[in-house]
Amino acid sequence: AMRMVSVLSSFGMQPEQLQLELQDCEIMKNRAGVSAMLHALSSEGIRLCIDDFGTGCSSLACLQEFPFTALKMDRGFVAYISSGHDVIAVAHSVVTLADNLGIACIAEGIEDPVQLAVLQSMNCSCGQGFFLSPPGPAAEILRAPWRRHQEYLADLLEV
Repeated sequence: AMRMVSVLSSFGMQPEQLQLELQDCEIMKNRAGVSAMLHALSSEGIRLCIDDFGTGCSSLACLQEFPFTALKMDRGFVAYISSGHDVIAVAHSVVTLADNLGIACIAEGIEDPVQLAVLQSMNCSCGQGFFLSPPGPAAEILRAPWRRHQEYLADLLEV
């Protein structure tokens, strides 16, 4: 952990500026060895996020055992969110779980305004996907390419 903080410092970054995204299956392969490392990183201020939540090995065990600050709802749930009640119920449960644990829920793969609206109705306040902004260098994203969808994002971003 100290080595990571030293590397961040050499780039002029604070630990809070880094978020590591981890998959629960990889964590569970070496649970004992990973535990001390993740707690040390967290104690230094580095944010930890569980990626592709809902499709991995032991997501609930990981959330309970490790100091995650966020979970990323797998894009599979978001892609089919308008297909019916079952998918909506699962997605809503993920958002509620994150809220109850006091961590952020980030919806992956938002591709259209319907998905965004459904997620907003669940109080999921963080998301990513081509509808919001295509991937790219930070300088391009900061130029706000998402503004082409500003009418859909006004409530979410409180613009």
